[in-house]
Amino acid sequence: MGMEGLPEGFRNAEWHFHPGEFVRTYSRCGWLSNVELAQCFPRKQKHLNGTTFHDVQCRWTDALPRATRWALPFNKATRKYGIAGTRQRLVHFFAHVIPETGFLTLVKEGGGLQYLQSKSYFPYYGRGLIQLTHAETYGDYGAFRGFPRTLTTGQYHLLGWDPDQYICRSNDDYNAVNCADSAAWFVVDKPNLMKKMDNGIEQDDAVAASKAVNGGSTIETVNGLDVRLQSIMFLRDILMDRVADAPSESLTFSWRRNSAREPTGQFKSDGTPVKRFILKVPPWQIVVPLDKQRP
Repeated sequence: MGMEGLPEGFRNAEWHFHPGEFVRTYSRCGWLSNVELAQCFPRKQKHLNGTTFHDVQCRWTDALPRATRWALPFNKATRKYGIAGTRQRLVHFFAHVIPETGFLTLVKEGGGLQYLQSKSYFPYYGRGLIQLTHAETYGDYGAFRGFPRTLTTGQYHLLGWDPDQYICRSNDDYNAVNCADSAAWFVVDKPNLMKKMDNGIEQDDAVAASKAVNGGSTIETVNGLDVRLQSIMFLRDILMDRVADAPSESLTFSWRRNSAREPTGQFKSDGTPVKRFILKVPPWQIVVPLDKQRP
């Protein structure tokens, strides 16, 4: 449309945009391009394995193909449920997606069939980017989406629809749209989780959101807390336009002292030992790498 089609007052007006305001206005867009999403993958992190931290890397050659595969369903889901409404919410959301999916490679709970069958919630084990678990959660999500209840036999007959078909059967056979959609739905369906995301992105805020997502009555029982806290530190600089070129930052936090449950000296009625996660005292102190994700 040319200027000749506009009102005279509009054509003759002098328009001035402050560069800073221009950037702030356009940065409100919550849509992330493939490259922007790839930049949200921490290049280096430290993961607790046993009683020590080990370095884990995600290079650009891995980040960009994964971002390209997931960008469209990710963006649609975060916009649909209002998560993309602020960059702060995106920081929290992606900080949970990272540990849940192993840098967007896992959409099904691991451990093998025998392990999954030992769980009280089988066959409603974790599926999706923030993995849905338990029959009640699957039922609520299916009702919200209006999935047709066509199953009358088989292990999912009470649910009425097949999570293997609608969400994921394996890490190679999945519905990317529903994997992302179910994760974003979980955030808005979980009581007060969005409010916790809006409170801030300091360590206490990250812990509160992590407890809401992952459960755990005590801090040592929150799975993946080490990765979640590191991801928040990395993403706040990437998504919230903070000027931070420091190669690393110190992190002190309370969590389990071992990545595996430890014997307590007590035994169950069948003679098997009782194991649990034990809080580390004093707290962990690690140096978090903040290397930017670049080609």
